[in-house]
Amino acid sequence: MFEQKEGVGVDEIFEPALEAGALDVVEDAEGRVVVFTEPNETKAAGESLSSALGLEISGSEIIWDPNEDTKIPLDGEQSVQELIKFVDVLQDRETSVQGIYMNVSKGSVDESSWAELQSRITA
Repeated sequence: MFEQKEGVGVDEIFEPALEAGALDVVEDAEGRVVVFTEPNETKAAGESLSSALGLEISGSEIIWDPNEDTKIPLDGEQSVQELIKFVDVLQDRETSVQGIYMNVSKGSVDESSWAELQSRITA
C-alpha cells in the first residue's frame, strides 16, 4: 500500500505497477493505493514503484484474496453461527492471529447474520 500523494493516484501508478510485476492496482477506502502482486514479487514491485514515483510505502503484507468463482455460499443461520463461534475461538487463543480470511459468500443468510460474520473476518 502506498500513501496517497498529490497528483499520483491509481491511474498514474497503474502502468508503472504492471511493468514492476503488479497484477492489479486499486484505491482502498482510506485513499491509499494498493498494488496486488504475486507473493514473491511484493518487495521488488514496492521498491520499484517507490523509487520511480517517489511514493512512500505505508505497508506491505501478503494476503489471501479469494477468487469470486470459488467462494462457497452460506446456506443457513446454523452455518453462520458455527463460523462465528470458530472465529471467536481463533481470536481468543493465546497466539496472535494476524488475520482471518474466508472463502464464503452471503448465500441465503439474512443481512444481520452476514454483517456479524463479516465484522469478525479480515476480508
